[in-house]
Amino acid sequence: MKKKIIIILSLIGVILFINLIVKIGLRTIWDTVKNISPEYFLILLLIRFLFWYIRTLNWKIIMEKCQITLPFWKIFKARVAGFAVNYLTPSANIGGEAARIMLVNNKSDKNALASVILDKTIELIATIFFVMAAVAVAIYKIPMPMVQKYIYAGFVIFSVFSMIFILRKQHQGLLKWIILKLEKVKISFKFIRNNMDKIKEVDKNISSFYKYSKKSFFTVLVLYFIQMLVWTTEIYFSLHFLGLTEITFLKSFLIVALGSIAFVMPVLPGGIGVYELTYLAIFKLLGLSTTFGMALVITRRVIALTWAGLGLIFLVNAGPAKPVIKDATDIRDIDGI
Repeated sequence: MKKKIIIILSLIGVILFINLIVKIGLRTIWDTVKNISPEYFLILLLIRFLFWYIRTLNWKIIMEKCQITLPFWKIFKARVAGFAVNYLTPSANIGGEAARIMLVNNKSDKNALASVILDKTIELIATIFFVMAAVAVAIYKIPMPMVQKYIYAGFVIFSVFSMIFILRKQHQGLLKWIILKLEKVKISFKFIRNNMDKIKEVDKNISSFYKYSKKSFFTVLVLYFIQMLVWTTEIYFSLHFLGLTEITFLKSFLIVALGSIAFVMPVLPGGIGVYELTYLAIFKLLGLSTTFGMALVITRRVIALTWAGLGLIFLVNAGPAKPVIKDATDIRDIDGI
């Protein structure tokens, strides 16, 4: 059944992959890419490889704390395949996470689900801190209406309190809490009722990670900060290669951090429309040419499509991995606690 789902996701991805190329336009893609030499484009692909390497390393650290042991490159392939599904389908970032769970689990679906939830949560925490720093710099450095400053500040405050709430609930059992809330409003699913033991086990794994793997938590958090700096470096070099020589690393940082909102609004595959409009608005805010903004978006689309295409290959060729599952009772010894 899982193999059939993977094949269906692959076919949907291939269709949407072709559709994206048609929508962007082969001519537009070529006119943009030809301004960047093959050597420059290879540099950008290598920077993106480092980006995915860090993301894979983070997930591997978390998986090991959730008692799953897999070779690094199997996890890497599942990570990129999940990105392909998220990028090429209107799945609101859910389809890709489901795909990578299927690609790494066999008898460890509870552990794999817990690892993905933890991975996404810590990534979101790092992103919120990154955006907080960017908003502080933007409010201090960039002239803008007070209303706009209040909107930025309000978004950050709301995000921080939401993150604190989620972390507290994960300590106590987030999934169980959600199910109880649904039941209070008379919403219940047979699948959930039949799998309550598994859901409780997932909650237990997540809670145990926060209690007994604090060192790993902070290691992954720091690595996600480094990943954001790698992303900033890619923006900086991309704009330099496109000819915007006056771009600074600080402005590249602001583009990345303030543009992160485009990735939490995946209304369409790859955030089509939202992504472009967000970046163009940021370029205008920073006093940069929107022409370079559009060129940057297209360049990054080409890089993303390249990696999404690679992810589709991984998705088609890779069946579910067979992890080694450790004894869950050893979790208290994970970080020497």
